[in-house]
This record gives sequence, C-alpha cells and structure tokens, in this order.
Amino acid sequence: MNFRNLLRAGCLALAVCSTGAAADALWLAPAGTTLRLHAGVPDAPRTPDALEAVQASRAGEPLTVASGALAASPAASVDTRLSARRLGPDGEPVIYLARFGRNETEARNALELVPTEAGGNRFVLIWQGRVVPASKVLVSTSAGWRRTLLPATDGSVTLPTPFPALYVLEIAARASGPAAAPGDDPRYANARYVATLSFEAGR
Repeated sequence: MNFRNLLRAGCLALAVCSTGAAADALWLAPAGTTLRLHAGVPDAPRTPDALEAVQASRAGEPLTVASGALAASPAASVDTRLSARRLGPDGEPVIYLARFGRNETEARNALELVPTEAGGNRFVLIWQGRVVPASKVLVSTSAGWRRTLLPATDGSVTLPTPFPALYVLEIAARASGPAAAPGDDPRYANARYVATLSFEAGR
C-alpha cells in the first residue's frame, strides 16, 4: 500500500467531498433480533446493489449473512463488522467496511473509526493499524439530522448525540499503489474505501 499517497494533504477530504459517499455507503442497523445491511442514509434506507465477497464477523468469528441479514444480536457487548466490494463505474474496486457498535477500542477493519473509550463520543481513524487524521467525517441519523465533523488538532473527531437515534458515521479514502486492493490484487493500482460506524444512542 502506498501509505504516503493516502496521507497526502486533502486525500481523505477529497474522497469524502467528491464522491457523494453518503449515497454510496453501506451500514448496519438493528432489525428485531438481528442486524441488517443498508445503503443510503438512515432516514431513507435502501437495499444495497449487488455486492461481492460479503463477509461478516464478531469477535473474530464469522457470521452468516443471508439476504442482507446477519445472524447477530444487536444487543451484544462486542461489535459486529461486515466487509464487501464491487467494481465502481471507473473499473476501480470499492471496498465497503461497516461496523455496528462502539464498544471496542481497537480496529479490525483496514479503515475504521474507533472510539477512544467504550461507548464514548470521541473517535480516531485507524488505517492499517495506524492512527491517521480523520479529515472530515459525515454523520447522518435515523431522525434526519446530519453533520460534518472536523478533526481536532490531534486528528480525532467528537460527535454530540443530543437525541435518541441511530447514528451513522462515514468516511471514505482512496488508496494508491500496487497493493491498493485487499489481497494485493495486482490488477488494481487504486481502490476506494468507504467505512461506516453505526450505533444507537439514547434508546
């Protein structure tokens, strides 16, 4: 992975601002006793388009995914993660990384927003195990409330949760280099990552 390209000033912001990622993101939300994968925004969710390589896990153990539903309880004290991919219109792979819950303070996905304390409202962005500036983080909720979070001097972002809702945080980045895509697929010199963190607050 060409890590310098990812860290270059404006790279993450360009991905967030120029791709319309809010309509392109995938995120997890409770659906009764399970979790379900959605696209779009929480106040107007839609079924995701066709995806490849869909995998879900909790505490490192694989979970079954069937028709967008995960065999996982939303009330667990550990977080749930899902990854998937598709080719974008430009032929570059788009890697989707979704996480439900803010209990764990360590990242498992390649690109992930992580709370600095369990259940907290302050988050850092982890890329391949290293903290990088969050640049801009898009926030949307099931109540239709939207915000753009800008980082503090230490690169973290803080999210107020003023009312009960499902909150979805989103960030996108474009990676360049011979190992841009997962698995170091030599066919792709670039890949776009769209990562979300969703959780319920005040419910």
